[in-house]
Amino acid sequence: MYNSAIHRTEVRFGSLPAACSAEPGETTLVTPDPPYVALAISTTGASVERDAITAIGAVRFRRDAVIERLALELPPAEDALAALTAFAGDAVIVGHDIGGWRTFLTRHGALLEARWCDTAELAAAVQPAQGPCDLETLCAHLGVQGTGGSDTTPAGNALARAEATHRAFRALATAAAGLDPAVLHAVSRLAQRSGWPLAPVFAAAGDPDSTAGALPHLTAPPPKPLRPGSDEVQLDVDALEALIAPGGPLSESLGSYRDRPGQRRMLRLVADAFNLDDQLMVEAGTGTGKTLAYLVPAAAWALESGRPVVIATHTISLQDQILTKDIPALRNVLSGDLRAAVLKGRSNYLCRTRLEALALRDDLPPGSTATVARLLVWSASTSSGDRSELELSTDEKRIWSHVSAEGEACTAQNCAYAASGDCWLQRARAQAEAAHIIVVNHALLISDMMVANRLLPRHDRLIIDEAHHLEEVATTALGFSASSRTVRTALHSLEHNGAGLLPALAKATAQAALFDQQTNWTPMQDAIAEARQRASVAEDRSTGLFAALGSLASEYSGSGSAQVRLSDAVRHGEAWQRVEEARDSLASALADLREVLVRLSHAVTAAEAFLEGGTGLLSDLSTSLRELDNVDTGLAHAISDPSPNDITWVERQSRRVTLHSVPLHVGETLSLHLFSDCETVVLTSATLRAASSFDYLRNRLSLPDAPGEVVESPFDYDEAVLVATPSDMPPPTSPAYQSQVDQTVAALASILGGRVMVLYTSHRGLRETYHHIRAPLGAAGIRVLAQGIDGSRRRLAERFANADRPTVLLGTRSFWEGVDIPGEALACLVMARLPFDVPTDPVFAARGETFEDPFNEFALPRATLRFRQGFGRLIRRETDRGVFVVLDSRVQHRRYGQVFLDALPGGRRWAGPLHELVPCAERFLAGETVGAVPDGVGTADGQFG
Repeated sequence: MYNSAIHRTEVRFGSLPAACSAEPGETTLVTPDPPYVALAISTTGASVERDAITAIGAVRFRRDAVIERLALELPPAEDALAALTAFAGDAVIVGHDIGGWRTFLTRHGALLEARWCDTAELAAAVQPAQGPCDLETLCAHLGVQGTGGSDTTPAGNALARAEATHRAFRALATAAAGLDPAVLHAVSRLAQRSGWPLAPVFAAAGDPDSTAGALPHLTAPPPKPLRPGSDEVQLDVDALEALIAPGGPLSESLGSYRDRPGQRRMLRLVADAFNLDDQLMVEAGTGTGKTLAYLVPAAAWALESGRPVVIATHTISLQDQILTKDIPALRNVLSGDLRAAVLKGRSNYLCRTRLEALALRDDLPPGSTATVARLLVWSASTSSGDRSELELSTDEKRIWSHVSAEGEACTAQNCAYAASGDCWLQRARAQAEAAHIIVVNHALLISDMMVANRLLPRHDRLIIDEAHHLEEVATTALGFSASSRTVRTALHSLEHNGAGLLPALAKATAQAALFDQQTNWTPMQDAIAEARQRASVAEDRSTGLFAALGSLASEYSGSGSAQVRLSDAVRHGEAWQRVEEARDSLASALADLREVLVRLSHAVTAAEAFLEGGTGLLSDLSTSLRELDNVDTGLAHAISDPSPNDITWVERQSRRVTLHSVPLHVGETLSLHLFSDCETVVLTSATLRAASSFDYLRNRLSLPDAPGEVVESPFDYDEAVLVATPSDMPPPTSPAYQSQVDQTVAALASILGGRVMVLYTSHRGLRETYHHIRAPLGAAGIRVLAQGIDGSRRRLAERFANADRPTVLLGTRSFWEGVDIPGEALACLVMARLPFDVPTDPVFAARGETFEDPFNEFALPRATLRFRQGFGRLIRRETDRGVFVVLDSRVQHRRYGQVFLDALPGGRRWAGPLHELVPCAERFLAGETVGAVPDGVGTADGQFG
């Protein structure tokens, strides 16, 4: 009956042949009673769903022993799959990343009734900090034998992977048994109540009916806050400079130390600003070492005064550098116990109360159960509660939004964990209160200044690094956007397909009514039913509002994607009247819903002690009320009561319609709520000037009196860079332009052996180049990587910097800055177009209208700043050498083109026909003198990084 290549080995208890016995030294596994079958499938390609299956391996086991093994070779004919089904019987099927297997087997009618257990899912729950990994990597993490040295036949390979899956499962089940009893109890209870396929594993490890206590407490006591000292601290500037000067303590403690005159000059500038209670803007070129230049005086001032200095960055990588590299270096040279802390927004921290409440819910689908179990286990091991410790999928991020500490209700007055010191948000605040240096990102800095219950401790010294991003971040943080999905998500947290807060509250109320029959629970039950009905009405009316907004966008822009500014003319049209009517209808529904939710909140507060998970339910009610209020208020301002100081527009992408509103000016808000509270404000970046002046950013940020200083880069750009501007490049509007870009990039990559990065202003241009050059360069052994196609920015930058073969990297906006690729990996940087804003962008257009000369006073300075940032990707170390190619003919043929070239810090200039570009680049990189140095280039006024 079976194919001759099918092999079956049966193993019985008490008569295990040596070849089939359990591995030597394996510990006894405490697993549930049901039998298990570890399964692995081999295919002709990488996809189980698309490719043909060549072999199946399976291991049937129970408790601490293997029962039998099965190997099926060649195509899975019906008899082979029948053999697998018979072998599995009523066992739980164990596999690693089993989604594809289940789809295939289900399609062929095999194992239709089986229960499945995914070791990838089990690993995520038992070892939550470990990211997703393949089976071999998982085995290595667990310290068990993988598949190495297995039989190379298809059947042998599949059986070896089934054996490895069996060993991984046993190790994970043993690890589950070793979890904290309270955590194990919580996970086991959650798993059984939700019908999670992994429930038997945790049920065997812990009794879900036990009376284990709450989640474990945090062990370390919170640190004591700083003790403010004298208000009259004067830094010894000469002594501070001596710390980083040649022969100073820093030079002796750092093996990689080199003297940087620009760094010492910047240190003095920042120290003077602290001594004079002054504002300061410092543009520090690449290689200056600006971080230590401002950290030394900031740390010295904080240690002496007993008051904190807040440092705000735009990128996580710079935060990591400050905390893991620069602060430890400072501790070696400064006297005193220098303490630093990073503080993030509320949504970054896990709320133990909300997590416990969610774990008690019966309406979680299996996918959500796995995430909640993972978070329960992680909550017992994390010392920060910071979600950055976890690699969360898109679906897991949705669950996180229900258990984060978002909202301002996290206080010791309404949370037992906050009162006992076991709240991670409050712990992070306490660490910030005790720190001399508090590191935050721009977004938190902006959002925190606008709320009453601030996260940041009181401070009057502020340093903003990467400050050229501040206006854009403030625009987003102070703005509002909502789509039908935004409203729907807020409403679905209350009620969706029988799940959500209101069904959970209904169940808790029904259970309370069984145990407390003296209380009249009918009013609360009626209010819950009323809230569910009102939420449904609000969702229908929300759909109507965004349908009206979508119709308005179609009327003014036609079909397809569009951005329509809500100008006075638009607001007086017939389509706008329909929008206002739909908005009023939704506002009425939200008001009705809010009224009943407030009643429910009061009722839950009164009956909290009788409701299972009452504290968490109350917290979720508060969160839902806040979310709905925010949406209602934002819609009111954008539609019904617009401000002349706001920019509002409707954006349609495919079927999604979004309403946006942002401030026309953010500088006045920053000045009033951020800068005015500080005695010293230092803004720094590699690019703060446009057209050799700080005036543009001074005006945008409302810092009219802040002095501006330029600290020169130590790099010799005239020797290190060739700036090439082909003279016969077609203009960007020409039909021949894109083809010429593709040909030029391919030619440069071919001659230079990859080592080319191309910067685009649009994804469209990037994709066209990618599809035109990928095949021919691939045939020549050159790999092409593209943003948005081959991975994330961080991953692509790593692959390019550490390429194992010639590589070309194509990137859009996020690659224009913050990418550090020193050395031989990057030899040529190509800029496809000058980085002007899209003229129809609503924010850009509205702000441009506030200038008498929008192009020269607004558009050109913005583009120049981006141009300089893009150029800064090329030279990252003193030994770097590279070619900068601008394939936009406007840089040569338009009067403003010289503004861009003059903004560069230097570099030899070459302008010639396209056919000479590649050989010139090759000669320059070989060390030949190519091009000329124009007068005035390379001076202090041109410095940039």
